[in-house]
Amino acid sequence: MLFESLKMAWVSVRSSKMRSFLTMLGIIIGVFSLTVLVSVVSSVSDSVSGAVSRLASPTLEVMVLDDKGHPLKMEDLQAFENTGDIGSISPEIQMTMPIKSGYVKKDARVTCVAPVYQQMQGLNIGQGRFIKQPDMDNHSQVVVVSADVTKEVMKVARPEDAIGGHVTIGGYDFVVVGVIDKEESDAVQDALSFQPSYVCYIPWTSAIRAYDQAHNIDRFVLTAAPEKTLTDAQKQITNALLARFNNDRDAFTVMNIDEAMASLNTITGTLSLLMGSVAGISLLVGGIGIMNIMLVSVTERTREIGIRKAIGATRSTILQQFLMESLMISLMGCAVGLLLSWGVLSLATALVPKMTFSVSPGVMLLSAGFSSGIGLVFGLYPANKAAKMKPIDALRAV
Repeated sequence: MLFESLKMAWVSVRSSKMRSFLTMLGIIIGVFSLTVLVSVVSSVSDSVSGAVSRLASPTLEVMVLDDKGHPLKMEDLQAFENTGDIGSISPEIQMTMPIKSGYVKKDARVTCVAPVYQQMQGLNIGQGRFIKQPDMDNHSQVVVVSADVTKEVMKVARPEDAIGGHVTIGGYDFVVVGVIDKEESDAVQDALSFQPSYVCYIPWTSAIRAYDQAHNIDRFVLTAAPEKTLTDAQKQITNALLARFNNDRDAFTVMNIDEAMASLNTITGTLSLLMGSVAGISLLVGGIGIMNIMLVSVTERTREIGIRKAIGATRSTILQQFLMESLMISLMGCAVGLLLSWGVLSLATALVPKMTFSVSPGVMLLSAGFSSGIGLVFGLYPANKAAKMKPIDALRAV
């Protein structure tokens, strides 16, 4: 009986191809919107989260907003380092400055740090070395650059050819002593902007001398001691800064990367839900279209319903026939919508090679399930109306 209902539904859909297609259009647009929006948000979220998780080591970032007349010095950081729950600690000054080699000039992100910064951030040096303590002590003008700097600014064929070369940063000459591995040059920036990342690391003491930076430290990063957690280290550094800045919690901020990742996941999850809800409205509109057309179909086929009932068709048989027709239209529209979304996402992946857009099985199942529900719910009223017809009244219809 189910097979016969499906067969009759297929015949009915084929008998009026244009009307069936226009009925499916709302479902097609809804499924396409739902799939593309959720997949794009999910793909971008996964890419950014993956880049952050690859680069972000377990560190705390501290910013001093108001030093209350008691600014932090390098000696203060050294006093905090390797005490209690705190492990390594490094100042961190970030500036955007022009980097020049020959006639090529680009804006670069220059970060002024201590030697321990490499281990803290897990930077992988592909060629050469990172900043060392003698560089700090001697105020050496040395720099560690990203692979894009060697390729786009220094114009060398291989990263190793850049070692020993010179670049000008903010008007001062620096010797290149290390090149960050290409895969880690700046995956976060690549994921967000799809542009080459020009990143430089120089000794903190060199920034003080070359760029007339104050000896005061208003930004630094730290790790937890072995066998301790970031939460433990966060409590200790918070208490220490509260004691220094007159118990004013607004004088500084302490950012925990784990908390930032949790917030990022919450935001992207909410965004996916919002996008899915907006697309779901299109599916509801498509469902209303299905109900409207099915009501018209019931009216047009009143005599057919009467004849079928007269020769023994039960109410459940008529109900099943029209429900199958509504469900078939909805699922066919879902299939077309998924196919279109797959094509668009494949094209987007080809145009943006640094991102991978794909339709996840979960989104496909969600679309199919929602479409099935739309077909059944909005087809139930027309089907029930057809099933309740009395044979004699249906046969009298013109």
